[in-house]
Amino acid sequence: MAASASPSDSQEPIDEDKWQYGIDAKKATTEDLNSYVNARVREYTRHTKLDFDLWELFQDDFQSFDKEEFNKITLSNRQILRSYLHTGGVYIPPRTKSKTLG
Repeated sequence: MAASASPSDSQEPIDEDKWQYGIDAKKATTEDLNSYVNARVREYTRHTKLDFDLWELFQDDFQSFDKEEFNKITLSNRQILRSYLHTGGVYIPPRTKSKTLG
């Protein structure tokens, strides 16, 4: 997998145990949403999840997210998630003004 910025590069601690059962994105704070994204990408990286396995995990992990919740995540964290999915073999459509990750 190509080298790119990842949550593991950050000095910010991530409480991965907090997110082992997912998140209710509708009730989560912006800080929690960002922490959750970082924890999920770190987990995918640690277990080298790729292709269809990665796609299934992403769908399960982000099922409670809609466009509003994705927009609350910092741009850099959305870019890290998008890049990891793309590099991991998940098709990500070309980015346009009318399409977002969420």
